[in-house]
Amino acid sequence: MRYCTGVSCVAAVMTKSGQETGAVYGYLLTLFKAMNDLKPDYVVACFDTKMPTFRHEMFKDYKAQRPQTPSGIVLPIPITKEVLEAFKIPVFAKEGVEADDLIATICAKSSDMEIYIISGD
Repeated sequence: MRYCTGVSCVAAVMTKSGQETGAVYGYLLTLFKAMNDLKPDYVVACFDTKMPTFRHEMFKDYKAQRPQTPSGIVLPIPITKEVLEAFKIPVFAKEGVEADDLIATICAKSSDMEIYIISGD
């Protein structure tokens, strides 16, 4: 199956049951390229949760202007986490805390290392 908008076409990557996995594929391509190029000693992955964070409690309009994340990105997250776990890559997510804050905490605890952050944000 191909999706075409304007002049660009992208082949849809799906499971046999029809679940789109293009976001998983793109995530893993980026991750594996970074791992190949940077040759890190350690790799971790951090994810946001659906729950509001402490920032939402401090400021009610936090991210109010940000558009909702497309379902094509949200739905494959559990698959992405399964693949990461299969590769023995630790996955961090904590209710009430953004992935960015988890990354910052990991960086602070690893200050004696050279750190690379790969993010779609």
